[in-house]
Amino acid sequence: MSLRKGPQNLDIGVKVGYVGGFVFAYHAGAISASLLTTIRYRIGVYLFGKNK
Repeated sequence: MSLRKGPQNLDIGVKVGYVGGFVFAYHAGAISASLLTTIRYRIGVYLFGKNK
């Protein structure tokens, strides 16, 4: 029973790690994308205001 339980726990750990890594990467990507969008928007507003 311990032999059967070991690999199952390892498999669950791998799945949790994979999902956790994916969620972390997704959130990191979303945060950096929103920061880039904000920076671009501010630069655009600054340049547009300067040209106007």
